Amino acid sequence: MTDILNQDDFALSFSEEVDEGLTAKIQSVFPDTTAAELKAFAANVLIGHIPARKLNECVGDTFELCGFYVKDVMLVAGNQKRNGKYTVLFGHCGKEPRAYATTSDKIYEALSKIIAVYGSASDWKQGIPVRIRVNTLESGNKTYSLEVI
Repeated sequence: MTDILNQDDFALSFSEEVDEGLTAKIQSVFPDTTAAELKAFAANVLIGHIPARKLNECVGDTFELCGFYVKDVMLVAGNQKRNGKYTVLFGHCGKEPRAYATTSDKIYEALSKIIAVYGSASDWKQGIPVRIRVNTLESGNKTYSLEVI
């Protein structure tokens, strides 16, 4: 059985995108103070010229969260299908731009809680330092999250 909590095991099926008002559900936020270089990097990641790192392969990484992109998609694992979120987190590690992609619902929830505390990302004056975490449940399943540091 597929571990529903570890959404990074699901394959993205862009041919079966959630189509109910999809364009209204695409979210992309960067503060006006974001450097042009990071915005160009983010655009090239989203276009597909630069690959985003898989978040589940980067547990322990720390970076300054500067913006994000969220898109509703259909997640497919074997014969299981469900609606989910494709989330790309953008930021810096030192001076190097970073992008992390995931379909983890827990990352989307963590991002929502960060916004609840720090306000809309469009209003951030600087990046928010975060660490990628993995939590192992009693069942042995893993969930990914962000820790503000």
